[in-house]
Amino acid sequence: MKKEQTSKKSSRRGFLTSFLKELNRRDLGSSTQNREQITQASVLALHHAKNNVKLTRIAIKTPKLLEENIYQVPVSGQDASGGQCSLELHIDCTTSRVEEI
Repeated sequence: MKKEQTSKKSSRRGFLTSFLKELNRRDLGSSTQNREQITQASVLALHHAKNNVKLTRIAIKTPKLLEENIYQVPVSGQDASGGQCSLELHIDCTTSRVEEI
């Protein structure tokens, strides 16, 4: 009987470890997608601040998720006159649309 019990324990342990690994893989997939979207939001914010608003010495803070694919990105930099300028952008990663707030 002891052989059956040890095999049950090891099979349970194997099930739990494989189950937990599977959960971690799912989390990694979603986190890599989130990282890609955060990177895309940061790049779009930098592009908008540099080309449309004409800022120099641009600082972009970490984008915050508002809705499913919409991020809020705080941006600061110097304008043409040398004054400090701060913007808050809403960026839609699916359509690459940027809105100033």
